[in-house]
Amino acid sequence: MINLRFEKYKLNRELEHSGIDVEFYRYGTNEYGEPITDSESSLVGSLRCIYHEVSGYKSTRLERVANESMVVRRTKDPLLLARYEDVEALGIAMGDVVRLSEGFKVLGWINVQEWGIYAEISLERLDDGQQISL
Repeated sequence: MINLRFEKYKLNRELEHSGIDVEFYRYGTNEYGEPITDSESSLVGSLRCIYHEVSGYKSTRLERVANESMVVRRTKDPLLLARYEDVEALGIAMGDVVRLSEGFKVLGWINVQEWGIYAEISLERLDDGQQISL
């Protein structure tokens, strides 16, 4: 049996100790509901979160004239851990923008273990348009 009060206490203690205040912004939309990224973004709200990354694999196939080669890159997926009730009350939506050391876009969020205590916010780094050389 899981002690939900103790789990909530552990999260609150960790957020106080290691958490950072993160502000979420949202762009305006056009008549079709698409975000207008060159418009002014409005502040959705601020949350106390813990930034962390999980490792994943991303494979890219490069074909060459003489042979075929496979390049496997290990990428880290950025995440934010926050209180479930705070995330739900704030109404964070897919496409919101977070500004930390670099810009991130919210891909979505989940209720971890369906306990109603932890919320995991999945992020994606915003592309700055610079080409990466291999």
